[in-house]
Amino acid sequence: MDKKTVEVADGIVKIKLPSTLYSKSTVMRAAYRMLETCRVRVLGDGIEEITVELKPPEGENTEELIDAFFAELLQAEMEEMNLRRFGDVRKLLLELAIKGVIPDISKQSEDYEGVENELERSV
Repeated sequence: MDKKTVEVADGIVKIKLPSTLYSKSTVMRAAYRMLETCRVRVLGDGIEEITVELKPPEGENTEELIDAFFAELLQAEMEEMNLRRFGDVRKLLLELAIKGVIPDISKQSEDYEGVENELERSV
């Protein structure tokens, strides 16, 4: 890793990412996933550069933390790429699924009336 990109000082890992390579949403998604393992801060203007600060628990290995963050970053980027590629297909499938699941409201109200009549007779 480039020394300018990753710095470790006072137990805090600072990762500087060019926003031309990673979107803000990708970085935020990866940072959010790291919350279970360390403290996370996202800084920067998001136009030129985004800085992520990771502070691991005492005694934790910073190299493993850095590797884990870049793995999350890669996964988040792939998810966003797939969403852009297949977003329209996903939306269409959801629309079709919802249309098939939601019953006709007029028929549903008739069914409820029948159930109410049965309940009244049984009481």
